Amino acid sequence: SRIDEFKNVQVNALAADNQGLFWLGTNKGIYHQNEDNSFTKYDASEIDKLQSNDIRFIKIDNNGNVWFATWGGGISSYNPSTENFDYPYYLNYDFYKVHYNITALDITQNNELYVGTYDGLFYYDIASESVQMLRQEHGLQSSNISAVHVDDNGTVWVGSDGKGISKSAVDKFVALDLKLNFTPTCFLMMPDQVLWVGTRSMGLLKIQNDSIVRRYTIDDGLLSNLISTLESDSEENIFVATNNGMNIIGK
Repeated sequence: SRIDEFKNVQVNALAADNQGLFWLGTNKGIYHQNEDNSFTKYDASEIDKLQSNDIRFIKIDNNGNVWFATWGGGISSYNPSTENFDYPYYLNYDFYKVHYNITALDITQNNELYVGTYDGLFYYDIASESVQMLRQEHGLQSSNISAVHVDDNGTVWVGSDGKGISKSAVDKFVALDLKLNFTPTCFLMMPDQVLWVGTRSMGLLKIQNDSIVRRYTIDDGLLSNLISTLESDSEENIFVATNNGMNIIGK
């Protein structure tokens, strides 16, 4: 059955394409939903341009191409028009230094990738294939990147392991002085410009005007202080996924 197909599979990433069909990134390869709700599986052992079956992040660019960040295999992309995978050489070239392990991924409205590793943040312009490595000298709190998010205004928010948050400015990153040492795991920017930040062990942070205005922990009813994913619905309710279940915070 379709349910049986995903038994013993860990789903790490989920994204809907331009047709409204889902791509699933798992610890056992990539699954793509078909129109009849069956799934096509893509396996690294059968696809030369896919170097790992441990898929951690999926993002879709403005051209409809799908980008897959892996643990141990760098980054691959898929062109739905040609139905071909690609392994961008210039983007993956320096990943050998971090054993091709990707810790974070997001994409801008201008088709630029921000790729987190434990040795810096990579900027990649998809059209020109130009790459820039960003580290502490560029304003990041640390070169060990735990999360990255590009909001609708184009601001890039970067989480560093144990060091908090930096955000993009005109030509560099600036650190947020939040008076708290923590590891961000995910970001969610709401329409009212409130930034919600999930952390590895410090619960959920509500940030406004670059300051923490509220912190939620298990003492406030969170199921865990380890937050894995944040999402919102059309009513602006916030879904807080943890390693011990999910909470919902109403507007």
